[in-house]
Amino acid sequence: MLFGPAVAGFMVELLGAGSTYLLNAILFVPVVIALMFLRIPVGQYARGIRHFTASHMVEGLKLIWSTHIILALIVLDTVAAISTGYRGLMPVFAEDFLNVGPSGLGWLMSAPAFGFLAGSGILLLLGDIRHKGAVVLVSLLGYLVAVALFSQSTSYILSLVLIAAVGGLDGVATIMRQTTTQLLVPDEIRGRATSVHQAFARGSPSLGYLVMGALAVQLGAPGALLAGSAFAAVVLVVVGLKWREVLSYRS
Repeated sequence: MLFGPAVAGFMVELLGAGSTYLLNAILFVPVVIALMFLRIPVGQYARGIRHFTASHMVEGLKLIWSTHIILALIVLDTVAAISTGYRGLMPVFAEDFLNVGPSGLGWLMSAPAFGFLAGSGILLLLGDIRHKGAVVLVSLLGYLVAVALFSQSTSYILSLVLIAAVGGLDGVATIMRQTTTQLLVPDEIRGRATSVHQAFARGSPSLGYLVMGALAVQLGAPGALLAGSAFAAVVLVVVGLKWREVLSYRS
């Protein structure tokens, strides 16, 4: 995610899309071969695992539904991901508004990962932040503002900076959100609750690409991202007012 898209953009310009995909497929062959040689002793990790039933699986959902802080964080994450699926629209911005080729698109796709890494590094330097709820809300608001500004930018350099900021703010919000979930969930149910959280976190971006694509047909790519950011900001305010414990949460 760091250099991959940038390298891919350069390769597309140099070799074409077909040859780039073929080279990418070939590079997976050693990985597949290495996986074939992995040997895990059967039963080594099965000791002490109890029999799970449907009721055990539902416990994760019940816990999240009854824990307003976790529920609010999942709602905010899901709405933001669906309403700001910028990656699916990135080729449109690169070609129609920023006038850059495959290499430029590659750097646009890589920039959020660099920003995410920078945001993670800043959190690491700051250490344990007590006001985790406030950090999530502020970083999410900053994320939405950065997405909105990116949608209106016609400068390639400015767009790179803004989309890197999007990645950085997303990184801060994601890390704080996941940390908060881990702290609030009891040990005996952590796996099930985390799986529910991850199901929304992993599935929402793909749905966001569909939603943003449909909106872009009607409003254009900039209008779609701007409208999606505005909608997510409204949801952020509503959630913040409804579940005030999110803002005041400390650990």
